[in-house]
Amino acid sequence: MRRARDEIAAANAQVDEFDAHNAPSHFDGETFPAGQDRLSALRLETKLGLAAADATRGRRTLGQALHTLQDFYSHSNWIESGRRDINRDVLGLDSSTAIARPDSSTITFAVAVALEATKEYIRSIHDDSDVTPEQFRLLMGAGPMLAFAIDTTGSMSSVIEGVRTEARSIVRAKLGTIDEPILYVVSQIQDPGIHYIATFTSEAGFETAINKFGAGGGDDCPELAMSAISNALNALSEGGTLLVYTDAAAKDVDLASEAADLAREKRVQVFSILFANGCTSTEGFDLLAAASGGQVLQLSSASEAGAATPNAGALGNSDTVGIASITADATDEALRKRQESNATTLIKVPVDSSMTQLIFSLSSTTAGLLITHPNGTVEDDTDPFITRTDLTGAQFYIITSPKPNIWTVGLTDISSPDFSLTISGINSLALTSFDYVELRGRPGHGGYFPVTTPPAPSSSATVLAEIDGAFADATFQYRTLSGELIANMSLTNGGGNADDPVEGSVFYGNVTVSNGNHTIYVVGHDGTGKAFQRQQQQHFVDRVVCEHHEQQYLVDYVAREYYKRYDLSVDLFDLHNIHI
Repeated sequence: MRRARDEIAAANAQVDEFDAHNAPSHFDGETFPAGQDRLSALRLETKLGLAAADATRGRRTLGQALHTLQDFYSHSNWIESGRRDINRDVLGLDSSTAIARPDSSTITFAVAVALEATKEYIRSIHDDSDVTPEQFRLLMGAGPMLAFAIDTTGSMSSVIEGVRTEARSIVRAKLGTIDEPILYVVSQIQDPGIHYIATFTSEAGFETAINKFGAGGGDDCPELAMSAISNALNALSEGGTLLVYTDAAAKDVDLASEAADLAREKRVQVFSILFANGCTSTEGFDLLAAASGGQVLQLSSASEAGAATPNAGALGNSDTVGIASITADATDEALRKRQESNATTLIKVPVDSSMTQLIFSLSSTTAGLLITHPNGTVEDDTDPFITRTDLTGAQFYIITSPKPNIWTVGLTDISSPDFSLTISGINSLALTSFDYVELRGRPGHGGYFPVTTPPAPSSSATVLAEIDGAFADATFQYRTLSGELIANMSLTNGGGNADDPVEGSVFYGNVTVSNGNHTIYVVGHDGTGKAFQRQQQQHFVDRVVCEHHEQQYLVDYVAREYYKRYDLSVDLFDLHNIHI
């Protein structure tokens, strides 16, 4: 919902930037009939976007409409004439009543009335008989987005039924819960031929599509995986999870960098499940995992996918926060030292009081995990709070209600150089956003917008960041992808809501952008004084494609799920910032 709100608010503000001199967009020059027509047209466009399961289209047109609607109360003299009610004819509800110009006075209640008009405009979409409950949930971001990119070439014939079964199982397990998806995307990996891509707002539509997936075709072993992945990413709005199933190398691996940029831009985690085959390769898939905060899992059969992908799906339902994780190969000096020392080199995992689950996900053909509690005792599989799953090539631990303090984990029996370890947490304290921004907009209506192109390394840039949840103090950091500190940032706490100065706190300031591959951390103490550590889901990775399929990328990553009800409220600064 926070991402949906931000998308609507950004579209609202951008009317001043991209449509500054169009009078009906602002009810300027007494263009009342044209302004009414604009609101009616944008309302229809919002409905059409939702009917096409296009959340971005619906949210952008809603944001544009709210800008115009709110401007009516600040750019006309409706309030100055003594009116305290909303003008229902301005709502674009197919009214034939033309707005008459009221007489002027000096009463200023524009903010309160515009707030009510904003609510009424959104309610009118909710109550529209053409808008289904699923479509309105999509508009408001009331749930996660889930996408599948599935290889349907002939070599998948032995596992395709297992993949379909697991995809259905993942979706069905979320029905009726807070994790029920608001959007389903199904993308087909094929070579050559047409790649099927479809979006659905209902589970029924998704199942109908997935049940039609069979295996056949494919002229050779490598397949056009990156094209199918990009198709899925383009169909998603901000946020969500993409699960990729294939047994082949990516023939179009040269497109991996573009797909990674798209995943990072849309804040979509990509988890790739690769089934063993003579031409299976992680090349390109590991770049996607590194850039998006996902993971590559190499399994032996589709029967094992079910134990792995529910973990991936759960992690992807929410924004990421950071504890620690590593993906490595033997060419990296630091990781060679860690491998040589096996479990004697331990990874520290700070667990704070907001964490309700701690999840360890290891992909390795030989390595195991040695998890130690804060009290010094080693993890015991008989512990009722621990669920362990062992697969061929993967191992998972889910620890419920972990004790707050420093946990440690070591890797044992690393006779193979390739491994991937992700340590994740489900909790209510998160790094909600970290954006490089720039001042844009017409004079008097300017504001900070995320930059369209990431700033150059070593350049000066302005940052806006936000933390959600209870915390006592926080410091933002640049770190390497393996977790080593590069530099602390000097960001100022801009405060949160007037009645709740901790939750939703905003930070801002100027920074010198880090060089090379890096990620963003925030560290500090939670509301009870326990140490916490969080990390941005997306990583800043050089746009290069692996030259050898053995190469892996270092990744620091942890995910969280934040369950909270958001009530509708509107803050109006020049009437242009909507908060849902």
